Amino acid sequence: MATKVQTKTKTDAAVREYTEKVSENLVCSKTARAFFMRELKTNLSGFISEREDAGYEDLVAEFGEPEIFGGEFAQRDDYAELLKKAQRKAAFWKCVGVALILVTIAVVVLCILYVHAVTGEYLPRRPIF
Repeated sequence: MATKVQTKTKTDAAVREYTEKVSENLVCSKTARAFFMRELKTNLSGFISEREDAGYEDLVAEFGEPEIFGGEFAQRDDYAELLKKAQRKAAFWKCVGVALILVTIAVVVLCILYVHAVTGEYLPRRPIF
């Protein structure tokens, strides 16, 4: 009888193998690929949580052959919608990155202005604290 750790390792290996094969055969943009692979891993995790002893063959039986699954992705009816969703998500994270950079610059500028207000110099020659 397999232990829980051995079963977990087996299912992790099966999920990794399945996702790698799908990714190799996925024909789409990088943004759509990342979004789709996250969604696929979520679906696979849900399936695995219901059937802890599931192996690679079980994944193929439930989701289909990974080579075909990945190759047919761009022909899906909702491909344009998925692509737009992925692009929106990517744009959101780019905006978050830009906002963090701007906040960092603002903090640095405010620190310099504070030092100037305290010492009368923009770059003090001696430590403030």
